[in-house]
Amino acid sequence: MIPNKGKSEEGKVRKLLKVEPLPDGSGHFFNLSVQNKVLNIDESIYIPVTKAEYTVLTSAFNYILPYLLGWHAYANSIKPDDSSRGNNASPRYGGDHEWNR
Repeated sequence: MIPNKGKSEEGKVRKLLKVEPLPDGSGHFFNLSVQNKVLNIDESIYIPVTKAEYTVLTSAFNYILPYLLGWHAYANSIKPDDSSRGNNASPRYGGDHEWNR
């Protein structure tokens, strides 16, 4: 989404999020920059994040991303066959298992 799209102020606000590894390898560095040419503002926020915190954030984003994109609705609409679930081992289908003897 472009801020102020279609207006004279379009493109004058820039938001940038950078994630870079720390020099000592102990974690990552989050840098959020906002440039607003309309209000003449240039601000940055720097947040150091440990490896453990980064792992938690990555896991949370991996979980929530399909919901944010709406993929969960598509995945929930696909129902696999009930016949393909569970253990339907049958000797006539080559399912000769120890527990069927």
